[in-house]
Amino acid sequence: MSPLERFLFTMTVMFSGFTYPLICGIYFKTLLRKRYEIQKLLQGRFMEKYTQAYGGISVDDLFNMYHNWKDYLFPVVLNASVVSCVTAALMLKVSDHITLGSSPLSLFTKLPYSAAAGFIGAYIFSHYDMIRRFSTMDLTSTIIYRLWLRLLVGGMLGYLVGFFLQPQFQMITAFCLGAFPVNKLRDLMKQMVQKKMGVSQETAMAEKPNLYKLQGFTEEMIDRLEEEGIRTTQHLAFANPVLLLLKTNLQWTVILDMIGQAILYIFIGDKVEEHRPLGIRSAIDFAKVHYLMSDPDENKREVGGQLADLIGTKLGQDRIGTYNLIQSVSENPQARFICELWQETCEEVRIYKPR
Repeated sequence: MSPLERFLFTMTVMFSGFTYPLICGIYFKTLLRKRYEIQKLLQGRFMEKYTQAYGGISVDDLFNMYHNWKDYLFPVVLNASVVSCVTAALMLKVSDHITLGSSPLSLFTKLPYSAAAGFIGAYIFSHYDMIRRFSTMDLTSTIIYRLWLRLLVGGMLGYLVGFFLQPQFQMITAFCLGAFPVNKLRDLMKQMVQKKMGVSQETAMAEKPNLYKLQGFTEEMIDRLEEEGIRTTQHLAFANPVLLLLKTNLQWTVILDMIGQAILYIFIGDKVEEHRPLGIRSAIDFAKVHYLMSDPDENKREVGGQLADLIGTKLGQDRIGTYNLIQSVSENPQARFICELWQETCEEVRIYKPR
């Protein structure tokens, strides 16, 4: 190998893996803006309520806990190393006159081109995912850890494709499989195995993911919450709103609203849809009814009682059961905390009177 070829070979290998530290480095610079916005939002009474509810610590400590550059160091180096090694192996494979003697990378030259196609598909779309999350300020260290796994899975799937498909279909199929998200592949394989073994979905899992039952939950939002271990309405109902704000790109008001919806859902289930035309779509609205029912003003108490009767009609409950439900939802510790935070966020809307 001539000096020029060796230089070009080295630069290509380095650049292929350099994109990971480059993107993460710029991402941490832009994180300063998010940090300032969170500090501004969670100052004063917000943090006081958080400390009382969760024994919280300062905003800086919370931010550093989930956005520490040291947590990114190992996965970035790992991804860069994997990509650089595979890039070197691919260049050896396609160039007959470039050799590295007895280098271990020469072993990779025996892999079929379908494996390379699978790896390239995973590489391109993993970068697409990184850039998309960078734009939404949602590039966590956990995501970087999963990227190298996606690269290896893409290469392995591409290798397996070579045994089952005709040569003219191998490359495009391997590339598409490499670009397919790993979690979607996992779910697809799980469904195939369950169908093959005759296991029903109801038998296979105790409770299906049901976040789609709530209003405004897109597929992208559901996938993001699942990355945080939140797959059901029960998980979301008792999630820590401040940590969700720190760890995701969701807006503060959206977080409070979706937790309020989840709290109400775990009490009344699918019947939550029947209450939306009444203006009742979350635990925050149930708290408003409870507040009206106990207001010193007789007219407001009457309105609260009428709303409670409408709720009972929708639920098929008698008055005692309905009143107990409204009280249980409104006095739930998480519901009270969410209502107070919502009240602080929207000072002009007095929806809940703290005790």
